[in-house]
Amino acid sequence: MEETAGNAVLEVGKCLSAPIGRQFMYLYNYKTNFHNLERGAGKLKDARDEVKAKVVAAEKNVEKIKQNVKDWEGDVDSTIEETDKLIQEKSNSSCFNLITCYKNGRKAWKKLNAITELLQEKEPFAQVSLPTTHEVIRLTNKDYEEFESRRSIFNDVLKALDDPEVGVIGVYGMGGIGKTTLVKEVGQQAKKNLILDEVVFVEVSDKPDPKKIQDELARQLGVKFDPEADRASKLYARLKNDKKVLVILDNIWEQLDLEALGIPCGDDRGGCKLLLTARDVNVLWSMDSKNNFPMGVLKEEEAWSLFKKMAGDVVDQTNKLNSLPNDVCIGCRGLPIVITTIARALRYKRHQSEWKDALRELKKPSPTKFAGLPEKEYAKIALSYNYLKRDELKETLLICSLMVNNSIILDLFKLIMSLIILKGANFTMEEARNKLESLVYELKYSCLLLDGSTSERFSMHDVVRSVVIIIAYKDHHVFTERNDMVTEWSNKEQLKKCTKISLADCNMISEIWSQGLDCPKLEFFSVVVNGSFEIYEDFFVRMGNLKVLSLFQLDVLSLPTSLGLLTNLQTLCLDHGTFSNITIIGELRKLKILSLRHCMIKQLAEEISKLTQLRLLDLSDCWKLEIIVPNVISSLSLLEELYMSKCSISWKLDILEELMGLSNLTALKIDISNDQILPKDFISKKLERYKISIGNEATNFGKYFIDGDYGKFMMVRSHLLNKSTALRTPKLNLNSFIWQEELQLLSNVEFLCLDKLQGIKNDLSELDNKGFSHLKYLYVHNNPNILCIVDSTKCTPHDVFPHLESLVFFNLTNLEKICYGLPSTKSFFYLKFIDVKSCDKLENIFSFSGRSLPQLQFIKVEDCKNLTEIFAVESKDRVDKNEVIDKIEFCQLRFLTLINLPRIVSFYSNANKVSTSQKTQKELTINLESSDINSEDEKIDTVIPFFSQKV
Repeated sequence: MEETAGNAVLEVGKCLSAPIGRQFMYLYNYKTNFHNLERGAGKLKDARDEVKAKVVAAEKNVEKIKQNVKDWEGDVDSTIEETDKLIQEKSNSSCFNLITCYKNGRKAWKKLNAITELLQEKEPFAQVSLPTTHEVIRLTNKDYEEFESRRSIFNDVLKALDDPEVGVIGVYGMGGIGKTTLVKEVGQQAKKNLILDEVVFVEVSDKPDPKKIQDELARQLGVKFDPEADRASKLYARLKNDKKVLVILDNIWEQLDLEALGIPCGDDRGGCKLLLTARDVNVLWSMDSKNNFPMGVLKEEEAWSLFKKMAGDVVDQTNKLNSLPNDVCIGCRGLPIVITTIARALRYKRHQSEWKDALRELKKPSPTKFAGLPEKEYAKIALSYNYLKRDELKETLLICSLMVNNSIILDLFKLIMSLIILKGANFTMEEARNKLESLVYELKYSCLLLDGSTSERFSMHDVVRSVVIIIAYKDHHVFTERNDMVTEWSNKEQLKKCTKISLADCNMISEIWSQGLDCPKLEFFSVVVNGSFEIYEDFFVRMGNLKVLSLFQLDVLSLPTSLGLLTNLQTLCLDHGTFSNITIIGELRKLKILSLRHCMIKQLAEEISKLTQLRLLDLSDCWKLEIIVPNVISSLSLLEELYMSKCSISWKLDILEELMGLSNLTALKIDISNDQILPKDFISKKLERYKISIGNEATNFGKYFIDGDYGKFMMVRSHLLNKSTALRTPKLNLNSFIWQEELQLLSNVEFLCLDKLQGIKNDLSELDNKGFSHLKYLYVHNNPNILCIVDSTKCTPHDVFPHLESLVFFNLTNLEKICYGLPSTKSFFYLKFIDVKSCDKLENIFSFSGRSLPQLQFIKVEDCKNLTEIFAVESKDRVDKNEVIDKIEFCQLRFLTLINLPRIVSFYSNANKVSTSQKTQKELTINLESSDINSEDEKIDTVIPFFSQKV
């Protein structure tokens, strides 16, 4: 007994050889530590259950759980398990065993500290998940390249975003340096790194519109404004919630009132952070941004890498150009926008003289001053303008610089046609359109214009716009709202030389015209009327030389009588006007282009018949327009383009016959609800551009929503992925019988929509005996007469649908096959989108024989009761010879959605039965990004697994 006690004392003595006081406390506070441990473990279990409930709720809402929450849950589970085990050991041990009490007391103290730490880590878990939102399209950043000179800035901005003490971050540098590209990439990376929950991006521009900024913030954040609610307060509350939100405000030119916009700032910002870009660091300082990162030019090797990429393989012709490409690149001084524009301009220049001329202009810049842009850099950007070899390119770019981003080429066409910019003799409107489109593409290739949201639109980099406007002022006396009120607008001698005026803000007009305006050489006048603006009766008296007049959103009861004095006016655009009386326009006898889009006119008055030189008339979206006075249309004998879609006109046969009598007409947009009054041969073969809707509500066809019978409808998902820009579109909903020879006139159609079309017996392709050789998009719905789309068993002299890209079928109750027999190798070759719903007799989508659809990207099939497979492999000859079809490829397929297909068995199978003794091996190749298969399978023998093991 004495020996045991001695050994215990010896062991305790060894353990207490460390700092004795602390070690002794493990024994002294033994009961207290275990009491606190049991209480702490209870609290930790409650915290675990609370977080678990949030996690379960988030997972049910298909949200992604944050990684730190998952890690915390794992640590908590192991800690609770170890704690329970320790408490159990304590209850089983004797309180007289000092060694055991010491060891357990020490473990209890450490576990208590671990529990306290875990409880503290739980506090930020107000939000345990990342919401599943669609990626913001505006953060798409395909042009980003990771240069070494950008990497440190990129990392520094990311680090600042992760610093809880930093609320506002700025990136600054000259225009075209790459600020926008960088901050977009930062936003994407911050989301990937889970530094942020949400990222929103708003372009501010040099003329900030608070309402537009708020609207864009609300759109990306999913906020809906109530009509009478405080917009700023609602945005403020949304941005200050528990989520970590990054607001990127791009291209700031002056201090913004963040509080008025509803953006939290300062100590009261919550989880909201700001990332700003500007050309001037003073703007960032005014926004209380203390963490500002300058962006300089590219390093020499980076600049050369970018230059080679933009100029192409011409730079490799060292035997012809020697060191000229490298010398020109060095002359660009590392400015990305200059490198890009110059390299693109020289891309196909293979003669030394062309490169030497570019190098000379780089080395001898113009002395022209330009506020906010260093003189040499301005000269380099101006060089890309000066390098345009044809005046029509320069003058087209000048007009583009006066238009907003994402403008439509048709609007540019209206403004340019009367200014003798397009060089050529006796252009028709169609020829002039083609000429202008080729110029726009050429300007895009040179990087002076940018792509818009579709191929029919364009934008311009703000640096290029600024340079072009300055050139326009200095060389062509073009005045804009950027000109100084005191030194330039007040200079009467300069105004007498003025040829063009373009104002995006009408508020300054009262100041300019307080004493009248004397511009005898003025030929172009464009104003956006975005506020209250009174036009005096003698407003146009001293503008007799005017050729182009555009007044957007003109809010007046009647047009001023002085408008009739503009006897040289050839283009008049009064889009979105509130006036209804247009009789004064009849005095403008030289008018060639008249655009009254979205105006409140109620009738096309008799006075319009006096405009005998008119070649383009746009009345689109004039929803109050109901009456066209007889003989007005027929009087416009030179008319080549007529746009009248979405009007409320009750068409009559005599008016339609007048329209048919326009022998020069090549472009037409029109909606005719009553198909009973159509004259024979109404659709002319001479039409090059048209969108014609015939039948009740046919104008709504071809979009993302289709109505059917008995409450059925179809959401056309492929429409959202495939932004069609077809020029020739008929939309037909015809209750009367239409002769097949009439529809042969649709042979050049690109986008065809058919609903309840009478006169089709079995085969849709019968409508065009040339096989719809131009058709790209086909929508067919609510038609019980169609048995198949193509009957390949018939002898046809042409390939059918050789350029078709999209198929949309809905509610074709008797459709048995899309294609009877095997289509030719060229038929459906370019098909990318298949969208099918409610075709109950359809058993498969396509049949093949050793070929597939190489361009197919999207398949969606829904509510087809008898569909057993998506594709069938018809190989009768090969089966008879016991041959093998070894490969079926869908290498471009990215989206597959199958919904409510009760008999679906497989993705593909043999259409002809193959005996079980034959071993036919097939390989199916698919690369899916998205699949949604939701079917109610009945008990049917499976032909093969739905997807083979090689998918």
